[in-house]
Amino acid sequence: MVIKKRWIVLLMIFLVTPLLMLGSTNTVRADDTATGAQFYLAPVYPANQTDKTLGYFVLKVTQGKRGQSVFRCKTRVKPILGRSN
Repeated sequence: MVIKKRWIVLLMIFLVTPLLMLGSTNTVRADDTATGAQFYLAPVYPANQTDKTLGYFVLKVTQGKRGQSVFRCKTRVKPILGRSN
């Protein structure tokens, strides 16, 4: 009898805990007053880029050849050009 009551109590705790956690979630929304990073990186595509509408590099290269990836850092102040090898 005591064991059965313990199982019922444990089952109730197991079932009620997720419901309590759902009720305590925080709502997140995007505001116009962003406090995060005030910049973003935009790729500068080279001539061997296969599709310039993509947001990432897909380059046509030959085996053993090296190239450079160029990114433009856009900020509220002025753009900064950065390079990656």
